[in-house]
Amino acid sequence: MLVTGKVKKIGNSLWVLIPNAIAKQHDLSEGSEVGLSSNGKSSITIRKKMTPIDAVTVAANVSYRDGPTRQEVESIFLTGILPPKFEPHIHRILTEMPAKLIEDAARQLCENPFVILNNLKKIGDDLDR
Repeated sequence: MLVTGKVKKIGNSLWVLIPNAIAKQHDLSEGSEVGLSSNGKSSITIRKKMTPIDAVTVAANVSYRDGPTRQEVESIFLTGILPPKFEPHIHRILTEMPAKLIEDAARQLCENPFVILNNLKKIGDDLDR
């Protein structure tokens, strides 16, 4: 399959922006890129653009072992049910993440982000007790 897109050079690699239609077919985020290394090795790398929920999940796992997966963070956001083992991770999200990023993650997961924001408010109130 021929992929055409914007090309940029970073170091010894060329990066091609994958068209959104192709990215969706291969379960990649919009804005994903394919890198072709020119450092003497033949290697192809796919660099996925981080979505808001991906960024929230990564931030939840910084400095903690055995943190929640993306699917577990999505479940916590959608249900408002916080397993005790993930309390410090979600506390970190609620206290240290920019509100705009949390809102963007909520919009990514649900047509009505206020459902998720209300779930997170409830979780935050429970954590403050």
